[in-house]
Amino acid sequence: MMTSLLPFNPFRELDRIRREMDDFFDSSFISLPQNMGVDIGPAVD
Repeated sequence: MMTSLLPFNPFRELDRIRREMDDFFDSSFISLPQNMGVDIGPAVD
């Protein structure tokens, strides 16, 4: 594969950044109060 010849793999770098963002958001969402999750859904009466 041509991408393996590159010293910098943008796809691997993006995957690492996305994984770090997932870890950050998971830890931040866990620290939120429980009632905050109700407001995320669509408000349909």
